[in-house]
Amino acid sequence: MARETWIVTAAVVAPATRFHFHSTFTKNPRRNKSSRQLRRFFPRMGKHPMKLRYPLPLLAATAWIALLTLLHGTASRAQAQNYAFTRITDSTGAFSILNRPAIAPNGTLVLHASQGNMQHIVTGNGGPLTIIADNSASGPYLGFGDALINGAGTIAFIAGRRTGGLSFFAVNGATTTTIASTVGAGGPFTSISLPSGADLNDSGTVAFGGEVFNGPQGIFAGSGGPTVTIADSNGPLSTFFATVSINDAGTVAFRAELDGGGAGIFAGNGGGLTTIADSNSAFDANFSSPAINASGTVAFAAGLDAGGGGIFTGSGSVTLTLADTSGPFGNFFTGQLISINASGTVLFPAALDSGVQGIFVGPNPATDKVIALGDALDGSTVTFLGFGSNALNDAGQIGFVAALQDGRTAVFRADIIPEPSSAALLALSILLGASLLLWRRIQTSPPSAQTSARSKS
Repeated sequence: MARETWIVTAAVVAPATRFHFHSTFTKNPRRNKSSRQLRRFFPRMGKHPMKLRYPLPLLAATAWIALLTLLHGTASRAQAQNYAFTRITDSTGAFSILNRPAIAPNGTLVLHASQGNMQHIVTGNGGPLTIIADNSASGPYLGFGDALINGAGTIAFIAGRRTGGLSFFAVNGATTTTIASTVGAGGPFTSISLPSGADLNDSGTVAFGGEVFNGPQGIFAGSGGPTVTIADSNGPLSTFFATVSINDAGTVAFRAELDGGGAGIFAGNGGGLTTIADSNSAFDANFSSPAINASGTVAFAAGLDAGGGGIFTGSGSVTLTLADTSGPFGNFFTGQLISINASGTVLFPAALDSGVQGIFVGPNPATDKVIALGDALDGSTVTFLGFGSNALNDAGQIGFVAALQDGRTAVFRADIIPEPSSAALLALSILLGASLLLWRRIQTSPPSAQTSARSKS
């Protein structure tokens, strides 16, 4: 009976085939130098090579198919960014009301969540939620607004105090720091901005809008000591809008109206202000609240004097257009928030000319859509989307809240699905090359050697 001949391969794609040729491994590996060499690399294989009986042409074909599949996947992702969505929590769980989350550099989300009269600040990363603070009768808080989180794990939020007034708090582990308070809580402010309007950097500094008792309104920043005035109404600015953004250098970007009329986007750290854009140029007075990244680039939405609008970035000199209504977008919702990360990626809400509304990270809806109304999500269909100014981290992860057609409200994190690594492509290329070289060696073996091998069987 003829001996079986085994081919060592990493891919199996077809029924086993028995065949004979001289340059393969026989069932007696002691008489086969190639088998002895193979066992040096695979010591756990025992006396026999791996018993996979597939000819080398199939191996080569398999490698080609796998390589082309990976390359096709890479090309497809170059045409459309893919995201995986992780549900952090939904309204069928412990909390029926879920607000817009903020996202940390490690992908942890923090949000304000409620059930009946009970309110909580919670964090989640796809597993069980962690309660940071609540308004139980035994605690110091009456209620909360939206929360913020930084890379150090510090969580900041505004809360009503049972003893009176409002304060911004920063919590890190067992340490709670009071950042700023209204007069009723012993502070200097008659009002402080809504919680969704504040921002927190990695140094633990909170930037916020407020109005000083018997003093001006303005933009302020603090980390537990005296607050710093970034800008106030004693200067050329008259009215400040609540939502601000601060980077790790302490520069705060904000929107304000001018004493002489019009409005603009400005940035500063307590010294002089930089005008990012204003209505004295090509923009009208319809600006969104801005977002600033680590390098000082400020992103914002704005209307144009010539009509239409767009998403723009700038740092005080040149203003760049990321997307505008001259293309497939019809509306950029300047009343909504946007977010920017260190690489300059901007997350923004928009409606297409077709009427589809969604959130995007670039000018091409086909490649830059994150998710849109009407998309399938978590076994249902999206009917509403919302996110805050801290919705995008430097890894490209996005935190958002969605209403679904099945009646649920849910908070999700969107994660970019990585493209195939160059290592995987290289490994497949090596496999393909090795299989073709071995097949060529087999095909060029002397006929007499093959005949001799068969006669001994």
